[in-house]
Amino acid sequence: MGELPLIFSHYGNIDYLSKSMLCASLTNPSKRKILIGDSSNRDSALSNGWEHINFDNINSDLRTQFNKNFKYVRGSHHTIVKNQGDWLRYVFERWYFIEQFCQEYGILQFWHFDSDVMLLEDLRLFETTLSANYDFTCQCSGSCLNGLVKLDVLSDYCQHIIELFKDEKFISTQQHEFDTVNPHYAFTEMRAYTSFSNTPNFNPKNAHLESIFKGWWFDDCICEDDGCTMEMHSTALRPIKKVSFRDGAFLGIHENKEVRFAVINLSWVPTIFFDWFISCILSRQNKNAVVPSELIAWPIN
Repeated sequence: MGELPLIFSHYGNIDYLSKSMLCASLTNPSKRKILIGDSSNRDSALSNGWEHINFDNINSDLRTQFNKNFKYVRGSHHTIVKNQGDWLRYVFERWYFIEQFCQEYGILQFWHFDSDVMLLEDLRLFETTLSANYDFTCQCSGSCLNGLVKLDVLSDYCQHIIELFKDEKFISTQQHEFDTVNPHYAFTEMRAYTSFSNTPNFNPKNAHLESIFKGWWFDDCICEDDGCTMEMHSTALRPIKKVSFRDGAFLGIHENKEVRFAVINLSWVPTIFFDWFISCILSRQNKNAVVPSELIAWPIN
């Protein structure tokens, strides 16, 4: 097995995107890195050593079927637009971009993370074991496809999403919930993934990536305590995991034992948090660099 490529998908050019791509380039310099994005983030990708593929140029029968059947299924208080884009459609459609790109270039398995995830270690440490034992992994507390993904699983997932939108009873049940109980919720790819993974006779080998490797942590979200198992800091914004940097490693405490972060999801925190991780990673090469030993010590504007 050759080294697996890394794929991010994103629309727009939000400020953290360049930082997460830079981080991946620093920790995974040998890996092929691809951003499937739009014209606004092309320069950010190229300047950080990533390939850039414009998703407007990616078409497939699966994408056509998806757009033919897609509908907004949401509560009255759930927004469609985020970051000046059609977020609710995009969280589904990005998988069709990725699926077709991989089909065209013969990429049978790959890494995929959300674009606000910082890759803190070389993924080659983990991919041989994962590829040999799993067809895919998940994140988001086990409710989203992420991490290692094999193409045949992704193709099945894309087809399953289309079938869900075609299922009038299923869609009606979702909409009824949003109209009567959860007006801030919507039918997103996370609910589609849950349906996919609960399909009768579903048999691909999969696992929640977070703690597959003993002593390592593939973080779902820095703001979540993962079932009260992680030590947290209270901040003026929201609680965040305790993260320290020692001897080149990013460390946290899980069930009273020290674990090393392989990746960390920085959703919902200021962009300056991204800067601390990058400064620490750069200090691995510059032994004279001085950086705060804990994330909470980093100045927060």
